[in-house]
Amino acid sequence: MNALPRIFLLAALVCTLVAIGPESSRAGDPFSPQDFLRHKYPEPPVAAPELQLPPYGGVLVRTRGCLDCHRFGDQGSRNGVDLSRVGRRLDAETLDRLLRHPREVNPEATMPAPPLTRDEAFTIATFLFRLR
Repeated sequence: MNALPRIFLLAALVCTLVAIGPESSRAGDPFSPQDFLRHKYPEPPVAAPELQLPPYGGVLVRTRGCLDCHRFGDQGSRNGVDLSRVGRRLDAETLDRLLRHPREVNPEATMPAPPLTRDEAFTIATFLFRLR
């Protein structure tokens, strides 16, 4: 086969593509694939996420060992303070400090410092305070 027709065909294709240019996608054309998909499947409106601290804080109370010593509703041990009403006596800041450094808040505390990150302690403290 002769390579000359292939070269002419390739040259014609390149010239056509150069002549059409980047405007060939026709962004405003309803027949472009992007516009068709946008029309057929419009993007859902995005709502601002709601603060999810209470459910997440409850999960942390149940999964971080708090119920080994404390009671929370119908669950847990009766050895420690009932956590379901602790927000009535202590504010969120005090609860946060108590979770991270129990003996600094109460030198007679028997509670060991639980292995919590700063964010986890804050989330649990906010959750317990909101229960009231």
